[in-house]
Amino acid sequence: MTHFSTVKTDALLDRHRQTPQQLAALEHLKALGRGDFLSDPAVAQAIADGKLSTNMIDRLLKFDAKGTFDQNKLIGKLFEIQQFARVKAMYPNAVEQITILTPSGERFRIDAMASYVDADGKTQYVLFEFKSSATAGLTESQIAGFDEFREAGGTIVGKGKPGFSGDTYLSGSKVTVVHPGDPIPTPPT
Repeated sequence: MTHFSTVKTDALLDRHRQTPQQLAALEHLKALGRGDFLSDPAVAQAIADGKLSTNMIDRLLKFDAKGTFDQNKLIGKLFEIQQFARVKAMYPNAVEQITILTPSGERFRIDAMASYVDADGKTQYVLFEFKSSATAGLTESQIAGFDEFREAGGTIVGKGKPGFSGDTYLSGSKVTVVHPGDPIPTPPT
């Protein structure tokens, strides 16, 4: 029996399979054992909600002049969607894609952020970066930004997101990097 989310996902992806190359790329992901993303309910929901739009799929499925496709971009986005759903289940106020500015001027973008109130009544922030493979590293900007943020904190850039206004100062904390198989830390009770 086929699970409903698999049927829903395949039907949604069919609308976005605009070229034989794109179809080949998606089939290639399945052949590489990464088809798990294509049947994930969080991915199906992201497509249904427009968070994984036709344009984004097209951008993620770009082919270079040789006709090859960088599967890591698509796998990274699908992993990000999958992991954000896990974070949102534990932290209902979680938001995606927040840019932080450290006191020295280092900017970095994180994949997800949430907050909770600790036992002392203080708001604590949790920041997440999702990496879709065990070997995926951080960019130079992320390394510098994460290190400084841990020590000195930072400020949300721009308008922010619901519940996390722009110009909000965040006290220093560790950015949790999540690789496949890693647990999402739960808020202390």
